[in-house]
Amino acid sequence: MKTAYLINCHKNMDHVARLAHRLHSENSHIFIHVDKKVPLEMYENLQFLTRDLKHCHISKTRINGRLDDRSLVDIVFALISDAKQIAQQNSVHYSYYSNMSGQDYPIKPLSVIEEKLETNYPAIYMHYRDTTSASWVAKKFNRNKALIRYRDWALKCKVNIIRKFLQGLGVFLRQILKLFGQTASQRIIKNGWKYYQGSAWWVFPDYVIDAIEKEYDSQTKFSTIMIDESTTPEETYFQSMVMHLFYSDLAKTNNLKTEIQNHKTYVDFGPPSNRPQTCHPYILTMNDYERLCQSDCWYARKFDDAVDSDIINKIDATLL
Repeated sequence: MKTAYLINCHKNMDHVARLAHRLHSENSHIFIHVDKKVPLEMYENLQFLTRDLKHCHISKTRINGRLDDRSLVDIVFALISDAKQIAQQNSVHYSYYSNMSGQDYPIKPLSVIEEKLETNYPAIYMHYRDTTSASWVAKKFNRNKALIRYRDWALKCKVNIIRKFLQGLGVFLRQILKLFGQTASQRIIKNGWKYYQGSAWWVFPDYVIDAIEKEYDSQTKFSTIMIDESTTPEETYFQSMVMHLFYSDLAKTNNLKTEIQNHKTYVDFGPPSNRPQTCHPYILTMNDYERLCQSDCWYARKFDDAVDSDIINKIDATLL
């Protein structure tokens, strides 16, 4: 059984190369997207650093990835396309696709991960949570992308009275959209669908990837709303597509507080380490080592050599 690792990176090519070496094997193949914002010399340096890896492929496609934008979903599908093209050329098949960041790192030996995947195929490894109207993702999801761009433009106006007028106009337009049921959330609900939120990092079996890719390529109504009109596509698209395509009956009966944590990536937003709650994950350091040892996750994030390189050396020396 073979796995395609889809890695999206925008910094620290040394760590990305280290991650690729740690994950690479005859059955685990690496596909890397380097953000368009990364200078060409860094892109070429990553090619040099991974030149010894037989099954490591750095995408020629380079997209400018931005938070709250469909670009992060497009990057994943660009890597899926690369993986399928390589698979066809080499007469291989990927049973699993693992979506990762260039700041991730395994905390379980690759042999253990490969064995788990083969034993449990075709399990879906994904974090999802039903979205309530009170959640921050729901509030963010319900914003209109065109009005967000309008607001940012209006705020740049240096004439106070004109700026206030433009801001007031934006509020009025937002209420008009809501009144006529034209927000992304309202359109989803109007069609009898639901949307879900969760971690952007998952491990999907082949049949899930094939089904979601078909929806993406066909630009179905649900897929288009989720990817084009949402301002949270990286945190809602894949969860919503999986639930929509495979678990629609289950979704209708789920309690609003239902949450499944099965994505196998350890992330600290505060509670695990008793730090203040934050919307962005903390950089992991040596202080997190014991928690990583106790975790049943396969990978962890975020790591940054500039903050603490000892933790990665410790993981290599002990856990891996």
